[in-house]
Amino acid sequence: MQEDLARLPVRLASNLDGARNNDLWARAVEKLSLEDKTTINFSFDKLSILSDLKAETEAAQLKCEERRLGFRRRNGEKVILRDVLGKVAKWISLFKEVGDVVVSYDPGHAALPWALVRFILQASIGDLEKYDFVVENLEIVSRSICRCRIVQQLYLDRHTSAAKDELELTLVKLYGAILLYLSKAKSFLERKKSPLLDSITSDLQEVDEYAHLIAREDDSSRYSELNRILLECEAPLKRLSNQLQGIQDNLTDTKRRTILDWMSDTTKLPYLKHHKENKRQILKGTGEWLLNDEMYKKWKDDSASSLLWLHGIPGSGKSKLTSLVIEDAFKLSAQGLIPRPAIFYCSQNTAEPLRADPTSILASIARQLASLNPSSALLPPVVELYEETEAQGSASGTLDIDDSKELILALIDVYPVTTIIIDALDECCANERGVILDFLKTVIEESSSLVRIFISSREDGDIVFHLDRFPNMRISSGKNQVDIEAFVASETARLVRFGYLLRNSTRQMELAEEIASRVASQASGMFRWASLQLQNLTEMKTDADICNRLGRNPPSLEELYLEIYNRIASSQQFVSSRIAQNAFSLLLGMKTELKPDCFLTLVQFEDEVPTATQLLDICCNLVVFDETAKVFHFAHLSVREFLESLPVFSRARTHLDISLCALRQVADWNRAGLEIWSWNFRELGRYINKYLRFHLEEAGGQNRLIALRQGLWSLLDQGDLSTLDGPEGNLSIRWRVPKPPTNTDISYRCLFNAGALNFTEIVKYLLDGCSDQGAAPDKDIMSPELRFSADGSGLRYLFRVCTPDVHFELVKHAIRCGATAVLSELLDRTGPDTFGPNFALEAASSAFVEETTCMEVLMDRFGLSCISTETILRAVSVGFGNITPFTSEQSRFVQGLVQRGLHFHVDPDFLSSVEFLLKQNSGLPPSNGRWFTETFLLLVDTDEGCELSVEFVKMMIRQASPSDQQLLRMLSRCELQHLVQTDFVFIARNCKFWEPIDLMLTSGVISPPNFDFFLDILAWRNGEYLLQDLLNREDGHDIGREVFTQNFLESLAASSADREAIITLLSSGLEITNEVLFSACTEVQPGMGENDKFWWLLYEVYSKKDPKVLDRAQDLLEKAAKNGQWEGFRYLLTEDESLVVTEDIVLLAANREQSQWGGYAAAEKRIETLQLLKKHTDSKACLQILGDAIAKPCEIPGYKIVTQEGYTFVVKEQTWTTKAL
Repeated sequence: MQEDLARLPVRLASNLDGARNNDLWARAVEKLSLEDKTTINFSFDKLSILSDLKAETEAAQLKCEERRLGFRRRNGEKVILRDVLGKVAKWISLFKEVGDVVVSYDPGHAALPWALVRFILQASIGDLEKYDFVVENLEIVSRSICRCRIVQQLYLDRHTSAAKDELELTLVKLYGAILLYLSKAKSFLERKKSPLLDSITSDLQEVDEYAHLIAREDDSSRYSELNRILLECEAPLKRLSNQLQGIQDNLTDTKRRTILDWMSDTTKLPYLKHHKENKRQILKGTGEWLLNDEMYKKWKDDSASSLLWLHGIPGSGKSKLTSLVIEDAFKLSAQGLIPRPAIFYCSQNTAEPLRADPTSILASIARQLASLNPSSALLPPVVELYEETEAQGSASGTLDIDDSKELILALIDVYPVTTIIIDALDECCANERGVILDFLKTVIEESSSLVRIFISSREDGDIVFHLDRFPNMRISSGKNQVDIEAFVASETARLVRFGYLLRNSTRQMELAEEIASRVASQASGMFRWASLQLQNLTEMKTDADICNRLGRNPPSLEELYLEIYNRIASSQQFVSSRIAQNAFSLLLGMKTELKPDCFLTLVQFEDEVPTATQLLDICCNLVVFDETAKVFHFAHLSVREFLESLPVFSRARTHLDISLCALRQVADWNRAGLEIWSWNFRELGRYINKYLRFHLEEAGGQNRLIALRQGLWSLLDQGDLSTLDGPEGNLSIRWRVPKPPTNTDISYRCLFNAGALNFTEIVKYLLDGCSDQGAAPDKDIMSPELRFSADGSGLRYLFRVCTPDVHFELVKHAIRCGATAVLSELLDRTGPDTFGPNFALEAASSAFVEETTCMEVLMDRFGLSCISTETILRAVSVGFGNITPFTSEQSRFVQGLVQRGLHFHVDPDFLSSVEFLLKQNSGLPPSNGRWFTETFLLLVDTDEGCELSVEFVKMMIRQASPSDQQLLRMLSRCELQHLVQTDFVFIARNCKFWEPIDLMLTSGVISPPNFDFFLDILAWRNGEYLLQDLLNREDGHDIGREVFTQNFLESLAASSADREAIITLLSSGLEITNEVLFSACTEVQPGMGENDKFWWLLYEVYSKKDPKVLDRAQDLLEKAAKNGQWEGFRYLLTEDESLVVTEDIVLLAANREQSQWGGYAAAEKRIETLQLLKKHTDSKACLQILGDAIAKPCEIPGYKIVTQEGYTFVVKEQTWTTKAL
């Protein structure tokens, strides 16, 4: 390093020519020791130093960007060198601007420190990885030089002030510290640490203090240009490149929207609406302390990737402060300084589950980073991922969490700086948010681009564990007290103005001031507490009560909530109290947000539908209306947490309340004559159809009995409940509730529907109400809640006899619906076990025989005696056609039979049924066939004496596509001594592994594999896998040694085998020869595409430049033209400049019939080939032949040849337009 410094061309004189006493830099030099002065030479080009330094800085910045250079500070923060050098370039530019503004500016002495900066930059730039820390220190020095020059010109050279002398002395002191720091460059570079940098920082702060004093004494506004430069000096660095803004994606608006919605649907996660609502609630002028905090400023402008954590107690205003941070970032983005930030407001709300889901959170962030702004082009990583997913057939789904992580990391590398802001992370699912925290830590630590992450949350233990080591700010009463006072004063004035507070007070102004003062002082930094306290004060009717309340010890937040809730619950206004309870329950448990009119309809009680204003008044500030999203929600997360702690809002009771709200609406629709199918035409009806069953299930059995009396009856008495979604909102049509049997009396409709919904307690209650004599249920043994009115209110069928036939149909109905709990109850009431086989057959016919435990319930009751061959075949047939990605590898039903000790006899009739079943379900995916085969083998394994014929195995191969292991298990049950050669070849063609073939060879009746055998099986789709497996076996090379010769490779090249088999053989030591190439150049048959092995073999030869093979390239070109191998033909013509395009070759290409080109795709290749030939010949005769061939009409039906702007295309006739071309 010392040698590098010594070679640097900085040679300066020992004196300052023309130095004036008032030149501060000259005075700073004079204060240096003689030793330090000798290290500084003063002979340098004063006029070009800044331009040269800026050019070298920008070159170094480009180098750092290309190599993604950075380094870690001692605290672990990763500094991005590209960003640091960008700041240095900014300071140089601003310093030059001062010279342009100030006419009398003399660069002489002020250029001295820049010469030394250049000196050190040159010394470290050669080995940035080793001396990267030096560059960051140079940025601090450069900023100090620039800022002080502006301050000197603005406040010192043109002002008279009492603080002027002090400012001048401080500047000289700072300049001296800078020069001393720079003069010690060698030792600084060697020790990697210098206490002199601390001196520069402290002196600069002192300069700023004196500058502010002068600014207050003398108005400097007349120096507008210098003031502008000073403000720009304090502004953030521009980090948005023109190159990034110029990216194009060549997508239509529709396609771009499709990709963005695939990532994250903004109709479900409208992050901008969430921000707009939070921003709307901010009181103007509040929160400025955060934006002016030094820690926040450092996070916003630091060149190191960093995470800032804002935390505090509930109700302290974290979300509002976060919205200020987001607005600050949006302003910088609007100014073109940084890309738009990615934001997310988490929320613990059952109606918005995606806002607490890590997968959805990261997907939304990925969507926001996908483009510079919502309407601009998508960035390459997004398009590439979508195209890859679309090619795999998975683009119909959504972005999963791993894809989101990878995509975010890839997008961060595209941006010069990325800002991610997440509010209320504590409201994300507690068991899953660690995924986000771990990922964000990974982003900070590993990203090669600058990243800024801002998180706000409560101080939950797991979040503290992850974030405590990062810079963090705790909201305390000391920091936000001014905001609290402003909020309380504003809210107090509003309540007084509208008559909610101090309405009848005789000293309104005096008490309003006292209320604002007391509440603000007692809030302890909690806006939520202050709001609730003011709400409670509105209930006080006299001045004395208000004063008494203010004089007491301030209650806790929980005590305030309890006081408000007790006031609501104990209100003499019964209807209002029930409306509030309904509203609280809905907000606690509803599955999706509802529009205001639907919500208000649901919360009504006794036909009293409140207005939005009435509801907010009834709920006493615990519920608010979101003006942006137009929905009701809790005023704060702490409201939800408080209500959930009350027994009256247990999960079961909450869902009972929601169910009763919905059932009241159902009863109203029934009275109005609305059919259940018409509910879906209403938003509220769609919600009830989708989620009412879920709410009833969550309410629990005893609560459903309560609901039976209060409205559930009107639902169960419907003739058709098929519009209700399945359990937990399952949308599968197989889970829809079937109608009651048509052969039963309509009066049993409620009983059958209750059974279909698996409501055991209701079925039991109704059955217990029926006796053999048909007597009415004894009301004395019923709880008061369950006693129905004297007129029976629809209990007409309770007075009828539940006959055995009805009971039998009810059991079958429960089985069809998968109602296992009801089925157990009904079987306990069944008499003789004679119906076991009937019930089992019914269960086997159920669409979800594999998904419910109905069959298990039946076997627990009747044992294996209820299972017949017909039952097994029926169950397997149903399961065969309903396989999903989540289905097990074999039938759960059959697996359960085997575990119960089933010994099944596989007879010829059963095998015939299996064959019939497979042929009946032909065309299903191979995965279904393997499921069927595995199920079949489970049964075969229970029959030790089972033997399968070779013909049966061949049928299974054709119809079920078994795996090699399944094929091996079936072959082990065959009498292989009866195997013939044709059967052996057929089975071998369908093997991917050698083991089944090896088993067949042990029979001794099959000829060993020979030349023709391998040539045959390698031409089939599994040939390449079979060959690889054979060569990987210990005896594989022994088996193939006599077969796999150079002659075999030539024959294989001429066959229809894929190139993968040839690649495998080449790896075993065989070579590509002229004979192999000529063999591979087979004639393309009419209507068939080209095999790519010829092109690939050419690629291998030319990449290795094998002279033995390349010497016959001209002959190969002619054969390729003759046989229509146009891919290889064009490759040869492009790669080999020595080849000559003769008239014979042109005629071969031009005269080949279009029908021999293999359809539309090949017709395109023909046009491309003919156009390429035109570029490789100067012969007029050849050009004429080629021109006529290109102009020849297309012979492929539905297509035409079109020439546009010198290019010729094959296009569909009905879709061709000039714009499309």
